[in-house]
Amino acid sequence: MLVMISENVHRGHGARLQALAPAAAWLRLQDDGTLRLGDDVVEATGLGPDVAFISNDIFYGPVRRCFELLEAWPSLEWVQSAAAGTEAP
Repeated sequence: MLVMISENVHRGHGARLQALAPAAAWLRLQDDGTLRLGDDVVEATGLGPDVAFISNDIFYGPVRRCFELLEAWPSLEWVQSAAAGTEAP
């Protein structure tokens, strides 16, 4: 399973996520909109993430790039947003 998360989430929670889902590969969206898989910078073309997590830091960073990627990946089965369930008055 390939999961896209932000680099910030990876730095803060990557070890725990890896322990909870050892079979997952973690595709990390950088603040500049590039992607990293392991230590390598990778191109979005040809990738097929299964899951994407849109954390709060993405809304204040590479949000446009994030949504471009989500629209380009037909492989996605689940997109989880940190804003899900949040209502603005």
